[in-house]
Amino acid sequence: MGGDQKSVPDIITRNVTFLIKNRIICITNTHKAMTQYFDLHVFHSRKDGFSVPVKMENPNIDEAITDDAIIEFAVKENLIDAEDADYVDSIEEIEESEYNLMKGI
Repeated sequence: MGGDQKSVPDIITRNVTFLIKNRIICITNTHKAMTQYFDLHVFHSRKDGFSVPVKMENPNIDEAITDDAIIEFAVKENLIDAEDADYVDSIEEIEESEYNLMKGI
């Protein structure tokens, strides 16, 4: 690009304002991120199971987070280990207040 032209990122992920040729152009991302909370339950046997509270950012509230994405996030964040990931039997979306209770807040 030559002269006084400005480059513009190919992908815009947040509300951004660009100054281009002395004009302000507002570009708004209509897909806002949202914090979601989950109760991830691991079941090894009737006597060996537990629940883990999970807090995740959903980058696109128009699309649901898949169970696999939640499990992968929990492993990556060391909320559960990779072996436990194979024993997740349920994932339920919960309210922030329930998440806080599970965390002992």
